[in-house]
Amino acid sequence: MSWLKKYVLSSIGKKQLMAVTGISLAGFLLVHFIGNVTLLIPDIKVREESFLLVAQTYASLKFLLYIMEVGLLLLFAIHIFNAFYTWLENRAARKQGYLVNTKVGDRGLPSFTMIISGVYLAVFVVWHVGTFKYGLAAPVVA
Repeated sequence: MSWLKKYVLSSIGKKQLMAVTGISLAGFLLVHFIGNVTLLIPDIKVREESFLLVAQTYASLKFLLYIMEVGLLLLFAIHIFNAFYTWLENRAARKQGYLVNTKVGDRGLPSFTMIISGVYLAVFVVWHVGTFKYGLAAPVVA
């Protein structure tokens, strides 16, 4: 087994890979947010021109955009798979349940709610992509 495969399959390797994919996804989110913040510009003409410029920039990427979408999908898949697999490994490593039912260590709110926020974000991303890329939203009836 190569050292890279051995490293990636280790517990620390999986957690570090999750960190890298998480930071990459956060970077994508920041760039996506910056593009969409143009919709908050008060002047309607400037807002439309700015958003059109962002949309034209994305459209000009053509085939590269599809490669970036596949890369983003891979980031999500690797991150989710590693999270689930690490959780299963940690659970299997405990031969018996905790003897004392108390908090151990400094488990803060973010780590306590991570699975909830992760599921929420996954559902939101599927809805968001379905709505804005594929037009799956129900039509608005006035």
